[in-house]
Amino acid sequence: MKRIYIDKPGIALKVEKQRLLIKDPDKLKGTSVPCTHIEAIVMSRKTDLSSSLLLQLSAHNIDVLFINSRNHDIAVYCGHYHHGNYQRTYAQVCLLEQPGMCMDFARSIVQAKAQQQQRTLKRIMRKRQDCHFELNRTFNLIKELTQQLPNTKSVASLRGSEGLMAKYYFAGIRPVFSSSLEFSGRRKRPPPDPVNSLLSLGYTLIHSDCVRALLATGLDPRFGVLHDNAYNRQSLACDLMEIFRPRYDAVVWRWFAEQTFRKRDFAFNNGACFLTKDARGRFYKSFESHSRIWRKMQRRIAQRWVKQLDQNYTELQYAQ
Repeated sequence: MKRIYIDKPGIALKVEKQRLLIKDPDKLKGTSVPCTHIEAIVMSRKTDLSSSLLLQLSAHNIDVLFINSRNHDIAVYCGHYHHGNYQRTYAQVCLLEQPGMCMDFARSIVQAKAQQQQRTLKRIMRKRQDCHFELNRTFNLIKELTQQLPNTKSVASLRGSEGLMAKYYFAGIRPVFSSSLEFSGRRKRPPPDPVNSLLSLGYTLIHSDCVRALLATGLDPRFGVLHDNAYNRQSLACDLMEIFRPRYDAVVWRWFAEQTFRKRDFAFNNGACFLTKDARGRFYKSFESHSRIWRKMQRRIAQRWVKQLDQNYTELQYAQ
């Protein structure tokens, strides 16, 4: 399946004869892609879309993600439900009423994220011997907190442990980025420096992938176990995304280490940092090469969660 990135104003889209037609006003010949080969369209520039086009895209199972090119934390996801499995949604709601089962799900998410954080730290350590002491210290702090997770008694405590791990983690990787990037830790809304800018943009894209993976398996992305189930939040998608944050963090570090992106690839406006137009094209191409693998993993995890959910729901039914 293919993802289409629209990062140029004035692009015209049209669905005709089961194909998506993409017309660039600066080119004589347009592009045509079979709708069955497209899973999503990402738009980060102004494009006029009609309601009929959105309906046609939805009919072909094509989701659309709109991203603010000057504030990567602002995004709108237009998707559709791939399953009409109301019973599975009901099972999710029932699960939320079982503290023990919620704890098992939530704990597994935090453990998986911590393992990925440690792998990322190890990967960077092999390349940055000059930062070995700080990275190894951070690795051990996260390892120690991970070993304490089986004794955690509440989801609130799990959130506290996850937050503390994130604090240690970003403090530990801060020295591996050039001082010219002015990265002092994770900051957002808006991201003030190049590192946070790439982190925010990538996290937004990964979140939309997680929403799609959950919907494809019949899970409702709104009902999470680790994140609070709050208004207008797709909490289960946030839960799933946590597992993939450290994987993407390692990619961001490598991009800057290999100078795939430099400070000159970013613009600053009112305290916000964002990619320039030319750099965004390179970003989307490189991000896509990694996210294809991650999307497969997200779907496998979602499928595993479905099996666990169905099993737990069956046990609840027998218990009643």
